[in-house]
Amino acid sequence: MKIRFILFLVFLGNVLSAQELRATAKVLSPEVQATNKDIFTALETSLDNFLNGNSWTDYKYADEERIECSFILTVKSLNGNKFDATLQVQYSRPIYGSKYNSPVLNILDKDVVFSYRENEP
Repeated sequence: MKIRFILFLVFLGNVLSAQELRATAKVLSPEVQATNKDIFTALETSLDNFLNGNSWTDYKYADEERIECSFILTVKSLNGNKFDATLQVQYSRPIYGSKYNSPVLNILDKDVVFSYRENEP
């Protein structure tokens, strides 16, 4: 439930202003002793493709007009396909007519629990 709330907050500004994302997704797993870490690479790729591969509007924005954001998912434990993680979301908006960005949100959710299976939509 919390992850939905965070995603709602992140995309609230995006929906209201109808602007596209330039997102960076990173999945870290320093505490997980899994023998096969390929699932974390697949999760990172899926998250990156979801954020950057979807067109959130009908308008075509230039790359410098997109909202820069980063999602850092740190997996604390993995049990089967159930992940227990923290999620840090940061994003900023470009300042019109300049090369600068203005920070908008920096949030850390320490209790993110979800299920993920590799190669499933």
